[in-house]
Amino acid sequence: MTTDPTETAGILATPRARIVKNVVCVFCGALCDDIQVAITLTGPLPRVPEGTIIEALNACRIGHTKFLKLRDEHRILKPELRSGPDKSEVRQVSLEVAVKEAAKILAKARRPLIYGLASTSNEANVKALELAEVCSGVVDNTSSVCHGPGIEAVQRAGIGTATLGKIKNYADVVIYWGCNPVAAHPRHTRRYSQFIEGMFRKEGERKVYHIDVRPTRFSDEVTEFIQVNPNEDYELMAVIRAMLRGREIQRESVAGIPMRKVREFVATLKSAEFVAIFFGLGLTQSKGKDHNITQAIDLTAELNHHAKAVIMPMRGHFNVNGSNHVSTWTYGFPFSVSLETGAPYYMPGETSAVDVLARGGTDAVFIVAADPAASLPAAAVKHMLKVPLITIDPKRSATTEISDIVIPSAYVGIEAEGIQTAYRMDGIPLQLRKIIDAPKGIESDEYILDMLVREVCRLKGIKRYKRT
Repeated sequence: MTTDPTETAGILATPRARIVKNVVCVFCGALCDDIQVAITLTGPLPRVPEGTIIEALNACRIGHTKFLKLRDEHRILKPELRSGPDKSEVRQVSLEVAVKEAAKILAKARRPLIYGLASTSNEANVKALELAEVCSGVVDNTSSVCHGPGIEAVQRAGIGTATLGKIKNYADVVIYWGCNPVAAHPRHTRRYSQFIEGMFRKEGERKVYHIDVRPTRFSDEVTEFIQVNPNEDYELMAVIRAMLRGREIQRESVAGIPMRKVREFVATLKSAEFVAIFFGLGLTQSKGKDHNITQAIDLTAELNHHAKAVIMPMRGHFNVNGSNHVSTWTYGFPFSVSLETGAPYYMPGETSAVDVLARGGTDAVFIVAADPAASLPAAAVKHMLKVPLITIDPKRSATTEISDIVIPSAYVGIEAEGIQTAYRMDGIPLQLRKIIDAPKGIESDEYILDMLVREVCRLKGIKRYKRT
């Protein structure tokens, strides 16, 4: 960590600031690790307290906002017990009181649901899974409503993938299928594909394709945009696979695309040296779901008869990939795990958070680093209103406003103490660092979850064992 003060050294026109280099941005699954953060020192700027982040160089517009608005009006600074018909009666309490009240709810519940975990550290995920065990509950992360179908496809078919660094250095054809990196991962093309020189690829040498159901701003930046009919991605991939095998397709168009254009695209793929396919929710959440991804994986395998080819999901939350890894190395299942019987049980569509909530299958809900009230279907949210709801989150959200207990936490990768790690979208683990102090009395998700596990074990008379 670099902590030397700099006096208007070209990076900032602001005196009395220290620059912290190589900070990991904890916004999206790209986990950009080249951020330079400027933090005020003693003798601060007018109306700017010491220890405030005042600049985040290299960050995209979304990451920049996250760094600079940590402590705006939405930040929660004290644990809250909320009551009343609309949860509008708020009583601020200490962390210890909030944890004890939350532990009482979880210890009493017959089948609590623990959900979220994609915007926190791997270490916090480990504690959350332990809490699910001692509560005999269901634990699920946000991938069950986004890239879950893709993970199921990988379980069946395997996946040929690579690191983002290898794609940057080797790929000469890059395909973004059913995703919009400009909106969701703003620096992805500038770090790994379109606007970056690799070891063996100069900037501008790559051909970049965007395949989606409608054009976006990103479509104007690529080599070619291919517009596919909604829910017909599977058919297009099947035809491309057949043509790669030398089959002639006797049709005028497929998935709304003229065959002439499809033939040109296949010719480009055959002549490529290294093809990288990135896919998003346009594939995982359209008709076909996991079968779309199985087809995409098979297409990648077919391409390897002509060139080196890899495929990778464009993961959203900064550590949703880590949530899947932790759950898999613990139970063998990546998400939607029920621990009611004492042994892990995995059945997406039955043990997924949306399904558990929609059919009223839980008597308590515990949310960590997520906002399901703003993103899950109405039927699921309605049940959340009927049962005790506990939320751990640094900031206010639709979910905190309907929660019975709200426990604020430190921002992982910015304020959290101790070893904190996360997995990038390509499966590379990165260590996160504390760069500023959290507000007084605010602890990390890992610390709070450990307190909860200890208190629930005490209430239930369970002897806690030490994990290895």
